[in-house]
Amino acid sequence: MGYSMDMSKEKEPNELLQEGWRKLEILDCVKGVSKNGNDMFEFTFGDVLTYQQLTIFAIAIPGKRWFLKSILKACDIKANEDGVYDWDESNVIGKMVLGFINNIDELWIDRNGQERTTNKSKLSQVKSKDFPIPKEQQSE
Repeated sequence: MGYSMDMSKEKEPNELLQEGWRKLEILDCVKGVSKNGNDMFEFTFGDVLTYQQLTIFAIAIPGKRWFLKSILKACDIKANEDGVYDWDESNVIGKMVLGFINNIDELWIDRNGQERTTNKSKLSQVKSKDFPIPKEQQSE
């Protein structure tokens, strides 16, 4: 019968996004486990202007959930009086947020054991779509 290959996660390499605050839509959220065995959520953000996608891994273990918490707050999900967030994927998918993009050099090792450096866009902060951004930090 030929070949059967799951290529659902394959995508064309993205150009770098312009650094600064950008309007993003949360396209997907999948619960998973990191390479280290930690609970996490894999978020896919789409840049509203360029349609480029960023995948972000938000760790979901106590003491390391600050990024996940910032995503939930940006989606207007509030904690109860005990600080507990009750939410699921449907509460975040489709939400518009602001994300701060930095372009960084990422060091990695190829299959031959050689160190390589790739420049990539990284999402470092997430805020509500209504967050007031200083003019000098706005991207196009």
